[in-house]
This record gives sequence, C-alpha cells and structure tokens, in this order.
Amino acid sequence: MTSSQAGEALRQAQQALASIAERAPQYLELSSRLANDARLASRHPSLLDGLAMNTALFRFAPGAAALLFAARRLLRVLRVLQTLLHEAQPVVIDEHLAAVGLTRQQVDADIQALSTAISQLTAIGTERAGQLASEGARLVGRLAGKGLRALRSRQPESA
Repeated sequence: MTSSQAGEALRQAQQALASIAERAPQYLELSSRLANDARLASRHPSLLDGLAMNTALFRFAPGAAALLFAARRLLRVLRVLQTLLHEAQPVVIDEHLAAVGLTRQQVDADIQALSTAISQLTAIGTERAGQLASEGARLVGRLAGKGLRALRSRQPESA
C-alpha cells in the first residue's frame, strides 16, 4: 500500500467513523430501550444480555488504538442490534427505531461501513507495524556493526 493509498484509506475510515459516531447516542438509546422492553425479554434474553453488557462498556477514547477498540465494540453492539432487529417482533422493533430516529437500512449500512473502516485501519496498522519492525531491524544491524568495529579496534593485532 502506497503512502497516498494509506492516506486515502485512513481518510475514508475516519469519515465513516465520524458519520457513525454522530449516531452513537441514537444507538445507545435504542439499545437501552430494547434492553428494558419487557415484550422482548422473554423471547430474546441472551441477545438483550449481550446488548446491555456491550453498551455498558462502550465509550470513545482518544488515540488510534483506543479508536479501533471502540469501533470494534460498537460493531459488536450493532451486530447484536441487527440480529435482534431481524428476530424480534417487527412491530416492537419498528416502534423503538422510530422513537430514536433510525431505520433497519441505516443499521445495516452502518455495520457495513464500520466493518470496512475497521478493515482499513487494521491494514494500515499492520503495514505500519511491518515498516517499523523493518526499520528497527536495520537500526539494530547498524548498531551491532558499529559495536563490532569498535570492539575489533580495541583488540590487539595477533601476529
């Protein structure tokens, strides 16, 4: 991946994450509403437990690694939501979606965009880690060479 390709991929990932982050409060409210709806509790207890656990731990933090961690957590929340949206009673789900201003299509589109952004960020991070490892190995080689030359210069010549 060239520098310009990495820059473009990073820009696209940031744009997707910013767009989804704008809807994060809606997703958190939807999660809360669904988790507290007694009509869903008897039919989908494990999904609601997973939803409550993931949203309780969700937060944004500064830094690339923290952003990737938050994006992955949000993706887990959205996938649980997506499963619930497809399995629960449509009337109940539509009521909650309308209350928070989201649609099923928006959830599906955000999952796709978030998956793509995570893949792009992971690829960029992997490539950069490889570059850093290579640069580090070259530096270690140069330092070892200097050390060996210095050691040889201090040893007496053997006849």
